[in-house]
Amino acid sequence: MPVPKWFDDGKIGIFIHWGPYSVVGAKKGDRGYAEHFPRLMYDEPDYYYPLLEQRFGAHPPEFGYKDIIDHFKAENWDPDQWASLFKDVGATYVVFTAEHHDGWANWDSDLTPWNAMDKGPNRDLVGDLGKALRKQGLKYAPSTHRERLPNHFNLREPGERQSLL
Repeated sequence: MPVPKWFDDGKIGIFIHWGPYSVVGAKKGDRGYAEHFPRLMYDEPDYYYPLLEQRFGAHPPEFGYKDIIDHFKAENWDPDQWASLFKDVGATYVVFTAEHHDGWANWDSDLTPWNAMDKGPNRDLVGDLGKALRKQGLKYAPSTHRERLPNHFNLREPGERQSLL
């Protein structure tokens, strides 16, 4: 597929990674990104388990990533406000991660029960943002990282790092 003209010509684009991992909002130094938390929390228990214990009162195996999803509510999220802000700063397009490596879908997915309509926010975040962006005349390109899901939580030797690229 050719790259759309609006993508090449866009001066400012907004790329959003947002999901249950945002509830914790933690990462260890320069190791990965916050959205890699779902896997890193199991890879580096010495660092992440105390954070989980402090924040939620438990850690794996009693409390795992699936339990964080209940805390991802997006209760203050206003897609119209986001779209207006993006337009005001000069963005011409927005790419929102519809589904990240953790298997969480920010949309009303039939592919997984782990989605924003059935759990957490109980709303279609991808659809709501799309409507708001279109009202502002912005281009919208939801992305999915589902192809990386099978390797995201696979077991490795302690300390062995798997490339996420």
